[in-house]
Amino acid sequence: MPIPGILATANQVPRATGGSVTDSNNFRIHTFTGSTNFSLTKGILPIQYIVVGGGGGGGGAGFGGDGAGSGAGNGGSAGIFNSGTFTPLIQSYSITIGGGAGGGGFRGTGGTGTGSSFNNVTSSGGGGAGWAGGFGRSGSPGSGSSSVSTINGTSITYSKPGPGGSFSFTSPGTNGDTPGTGGGGGNGQNEQGNANGGTGANGIVILRYSI
Repeated sequence: MPIPGILATANQVPRATGGSVTDSNNFRIHTFTGSTNFSLTKGILPIQYIVVGGGGGGGGAGFGGDGAGSGAGNGGSAGIFNSGTFTPLIQSYSITIGGGAGGGGFRGTGGTGTGSSFNNVTSSGGGGAGWAGGFGRSGSPGSGSSSVSTINGTSITYSKPGPGGSFSFTSPGTNGDTPGTGGGGGNGQNEQGNANGGTGANGIVILRYSI
């Protein structure tokens, strides 16, 4: 019977629970999209991980006859991406998944995404964006650097900054399409109605080890 808190060893049969479990190319992959636990009952050495925070919300476009005029929203910032490898103990690890934030309304600022965490690694959520301000102005993209990972067997770009909104047409900003991606700024043209900022994508934690 394994003793909680002892170091895992490489020659033990992998045995762990938690998240959505898949196998790919001699790896077992645990994908977490909701807060829960990863429980290790036999040794695994080493474990690779990514921890991605929730994306920030895009800024809302501005319209109206108050002299400020039309203008698009800025893109929400990306959630932080962290990756690495660690030597596990035979125990349970708490996992927290950060949420993506909603976009801003009329000339409004999007919300800040919340952080994700695993094994003392915390990835903060991305910041929300505001209105670009002024007639005819397009929005700027959010802050952050995109990160590419193949940890789940497929190449995916995580934590993309949300795109700035355009003044060329009117529509809501895009929602984050991969974990940690910020919401796009609302698109505004010629004071034609309202266009909210897009919603940032939720964060994620993925663990992988050899089988």
